[in-house]
Amino acid sequence: MKITGLEIEQFGPWNELSLPIAHEGLTVIAGANESGKSALRRFIRGVLFGFPSEEPRGFEPWSRRRPNIGALRVRHRGRLLEIRRAAHDGGQGLVSSRWLAPANAPTTHGSSLIEHCDWELEDEAESESAHDYAATTLPLTDALSEVLGDLPEKLFDQVFSLGLRELHELSNLADDEVARAIHGETLGPFGQTLLGARDEMSDNAARLWDTARQNALPQLLARYEQLSDQIAAQEKRLHRYGELVRLRRHHERRLAELQSRRSQVQESLRGFTHIERVWMPWQRLRNLQAELLRLPRIDDFPEGGIARFDHIEQELQTALKCREALIGEAKQFHRDAKKVAVPRELRRCSAAMRGLLDQREHTGRVEERARAAHATAKSQKEKLEAAVQSLGADWTLAKLEALDTSVAAHYRLVEKARQFRRAVSKRNKWKQRLIHLSQLCQQQSDELDAAAKKLDGISLESALRRARQRRATPNAIPIARALSTISSEDPEIEHLHSRIIELEQRRVSISRQIERLEPRLILPKWVLGVLGFFAVGGIVLALLGLATGFSSNAIAGAAYALLGTVCGGLALSLKLHFEQQVRDSLDAMSDELRENEARLRESRETWQTLTGAESNSSRHTPCADASAHGMCGLQIGSGEQSVGLNSNGLLSHSTPEDEFNVEELERLIELKRDLASNQQKRAPRRDRHDAAAQELTAARQAWCETLTQLGLPESVRVSETFDLWQRLAAANELLKAFQSAEADFKRHLETVQTTRSRIVEILHRLNRRDLEQRTTAEVFQIWDQELQQLTATLQERLRLRREERRRRAEAAEYSEKIEDLRLQRSALLRQGCATDRDDYARRAIIVERHHELLDQIDATKEELSSAGRIHPELAIVEDDLARFDASQHAAQLTNLRREAQEADDEIERLHEELGRARHEIEQLETDDEPCDWLLDREIVRSQITTLAEEWLADEWAGQAIDGIRARYERICQPGILAAASRYFARLTAGKYRTLWTPLRHRSLRVDDATGTTWRLDQLSGSTRELLLLAIRLALIDDFSRRGVDLPLLLDDVLLTLDPARAAVAASELIDFAKSGHQVLFFTCHPHLTSLFTNAGCANLRLSQFSNATERLAG
Repeated sequence: MKITGLEIEQFGPWNELSLPIAHEGLTVIAGANESGKSALRRFIRGVLFGFPSEEPRGFEPWSRRRPNIGALRVRHRGRLLEIRRAAHDGGQGLVSSRWLAPANAPTTHGSSLIEHCDWELEDEAESESAHDYAATTLPLTDALSEVLGDLPEKLFDQVFSLGLRELHELSNLADDEVARAIHGETLGPFGQTLLGARDEMSDNAARLWDTARQNALPQLLARYEQLSDQIAAQEKRLHRYGELVRLRRHHERRLAELQSRRSQVQESLRGFTHIERVWMPWQRLRNLQAELLRLPRIDDFPEGGIARFDHIEQELQTALKCREALIGEAKQFHRDAKKVAVPRELRRCSAAMRGLLDQREHTGRVEERARAAHATAKSQKEKLEAAVQSLGADWTLAKLEALDTSVAAHYRLVEKARQFRRAVSKRNKWKQRLIHLSQLCQQQSDELDAAAKKLDGISLESALRRARQRRATPNAIPIARALSTISSEDPEIEHLHSRIIELEQRRVSISRQIERLEPRLILPKWVLGVLGFFAVGGIVLALLGLATGFSSNAIAGAAYALLGTVCGGLALSLKLHFEQQVRDSLDAMSDELRENEARLRESRETWQTLTGAESNSSRHTPCADASAHGMCGLQIGSGEQSVGLNSNGLLSHSTPEDEFNVEELERLIELKRDLASNQQKRAPRRDRHDAAAQELTAARQAWCETLTQLGLPESVRVSETFDLWQRLAAANELLKAFQSAEADFKRHLETVQTTRSRIVEILHRLNRRDLEQRTTAEVFQIWDQELQQLTATLQERLRLRREERRRRAEAAEYSEKIEDLRLQRSALLRQGCATDRDDYARRAIIVERHHELLDQIDATKEELSSAGRIHPELAIVEDDLARFDASQHAAQLTNLRREAQEADDEIERLHEELGRARHEIEQLETDDEPCDWLLDREIVRSQITTLAEEWLADEWAGQAIDGIRARYERICQPGILAAASRYFARLTAGKYRTLWTPLRHRSLRVDDATGTTWRLDQLSGSTRELLLLAIRLALIDDFSRRGVDLPLLLDDVLLTLDPARAAVAASELIDFAKSGHQVLFFTCHPHLTSLFTNAGCANLRLSQFSNATERLAG
């Protein structure tokens, strides 16, 4: 569809506008801002798909609801059509269409535009009735649907109608229909196979690293690290054990000190509390006694006073006797305690002896471990000696120990071996290529020699010229005339001869098709390489599975064998898949060829049967000159091989020189050129072969030097060297195991010797050298008995001293009582202010007051005695009571209580820490987990190795598939992207060449001239605009091929480009329009207008039609 004119009765700012448009090439519609360009683009879209239901409301006069009426005059499939749409109520409007006659052609807007409108008649009848034209309104399905096809409105906005905003929006190309056209609807069977294989490899690798899966690689690695840390922490456990023993001793000493200090503080606290309790009655008693002293002396006492005085004297004598008896008993206990003898050295060493006795079980276990370590070291040494002997007489322990079997050395050896093998492979590859090229040259030379013999010394160029002359000779007659000359009287013979010729042509055609299909059986080299990789990998994994199954783990071996079988089967299935279709075609053609040959033989036999008696006349009838050269020359069509009749009356070659036709001679000449080219290639390939041989010599020398540096014997057999390396590595592992066992034995032996040295030292201090020859268990048993005896002796002496202290405490109580009685006696004398009974009696007149004071004094003393009886062991001196200060006493009491509380807290904390230390010591002494840790670590290491090998196999296969996928993505792209790549390369002056999309991703990639790949977000803004424009041009080409040929509406899409790119883009748009597309370019920029007008494009200035507009001022 090409637009030839716009007829706008009313739309937006336009009223009564008739705008003719060239239906071919590019037309520039130029105008200033707000001149109505965008309204024209919206009008074209509205007529084709319907006006918008609600126009945007603004301040323009046409923004109010007004009718939209207009028509498009288009040229569709050589006929003129008017599409008219009227919307009176603001909706999409009603559409009508009609075919136009030449009388309706517009003639009011100049001849320059009318020249482009080539009005044609639908037929001769329409031309005759052109002046009697009657408008015919057709249904929408008959006209507009025929023009638009099944193109939706959204797709028209995304592809055919573009402004800067639509061009910038990448989402316009993400619609399902557009995306399917750009990125391709399907991946193809090969693409699906590649993605499926890659997904399978990725899933296998992800499954190995899945943390949610049991026994995955992350869990095994974490378990291995945990076990290694636990084994490494075993030494820390020994140090921790020593620290805990020292901590226990320190806490026990500190606990004894704190308990002693707490006892002292409690004693002081009890004394301060007691003196506080005694001071108040004492102070009161002191006041009463002072008052009594102030009374005058009394000479006379009552009669009861003398009796009391006698009673006090009697009690005093009794108390003196009891005190003397208690002091005597205390001295006797003291003498008995001195008689109890305790060995001094034994008492000094008792703590160390008890410490060793506490470690008795641990010492026994250490001795047992030392014996086990000695047995292990001996066994490892025997295995090591056997392994060294198996290596040969040249290997010794010193040489084995000096050998470097580290990972770096192994990597270096593997790298040199890989280089050596790569050099061997490269030399062999170039050798095979040289041999193949030589064989090819020989085959080509033999074929050319055979052809030269058949030509009897005629050169190929001369034979080609003669063949072309024979083909162009006018004497050759068509095959139909030849048949008519053979036998025009017998229709059956004529039909039979035509059948024979048809079968001969069919046989030649089938043979040529078979020759063309046979090379397709040979797969490309990269496919053979991939299949070879899978096949070799399958064989290696299968052999590894068998070896692993017989040596260590049957399950792992079966897994390897299964994986190898899968790889081999995959390679075989891919090869069969690629070759099966060609083989089927070859088989079908071979069957058809055999059937054709059978029919040909049958036809020839029939021919001989029909022409047996008349062969002589049949041979001479077609051509009068046949006797001269034996046959009549014929030519089948133009450009085919000349044929004639042989002695049997069948078609054959005319002359011996016609054995080669033009195509075969041209092929022989091309073969001769290929021979010369291949002979020129032999010298470079021979040079490359020599260079590869030199590289092989250097690689062999580097390999031998590496073997010498590593201490291995020189050998060019890599497999034998690696076998020796594995045996050396195994022997080195045995050497390390032996050294580890020997170090373990020495460590346990050192611990046993340390304990034994401490025992001998204590025996020397005890002067018990006779026990040095005894075992540790016997010495511990003797010490246990001696310590029990020492404990009993010390307890007896402690009991005697306690009894002594108790007797002396009771004597001290009697001393206090004696002092009290003496005070009472003195008090009685002082009460009476007399020295005897007579003097006491003479002072009877003041006895009553004396009695009152004495009663109070007695009550106070009773209170004071009660306070003293609470703690009878504490003695209080009157000077202490005299110096008593209540405030100072309260402060000291608070300090003592705080100190007592701190001591209790510290003792409780030490008890807890001591309990924890003893419990941890007991756990360390009874822990046998390190051996289990070593076994578990070896099991985990084996599992990690198995899973790592499986993961590496998946990763290598995935990398190979990624390489195939990358090549497939670039050579198997949709046709639209290929066309867009050509447009984009021309728009960017060759800077960007290829546009492609990854498999399974609706995203675009661009390759520049250097081969670098760019994403859309990495391109500059102007480059991305050119890319999106190129894609839309390719889409329009694709729609045009499918019958949807709509004009391209562009609104200032080149505005953001620099002058150079804008010129290139304008030239490309002009070329695009010249290829049969209509392009309407709307712009308000003069420099863009000049780009197109200078190239001869039509230019419509909207200012010429300003009388048809209706605008507000400004």
